[in-house]
Amino acid sequence: GPFCACTNSNNNTYWCVRNINSTHNYLYCEYVTGMLTYFDLKVDPFQLRNLLYTLTDTDLNYMHRQVAKLRSYSGKKRFLERRLRKQKLQKNRLRQVKRRNKRSLSVK
Repeated sequence: GPFCACTNSNNNTYWCVRNINSTHNYLYCEYVTGMLTYFDLKVDPFQLRNLLYTLTDTDLNYMHRQVAKLRSYSGKKRFLERRLRKQKLQKNRLRQVKRRNKRSLSVK
């Protein structure tokens, strides 16, 4: 489902993933100190009980991968990659049109 990443904008001391969908509403955080937290916000909206140790290894690895992926995400880099890909597609289309025009001229 949809998720968001939260970072302490002042000093980047932690990273979180919050997943909210029809079956889940949780917050998973990793701190620079090595501390990890997991809160099920459906049953604990005030984040009073860290349920990290109730998670399976599979679930914990999944959440860690989400955080790692979001930590390395760059909107600027993604934008530039998409723009470059679009420019390449446009150049390829232009080449194809030129080839077709050249063939149609040589057939006549």
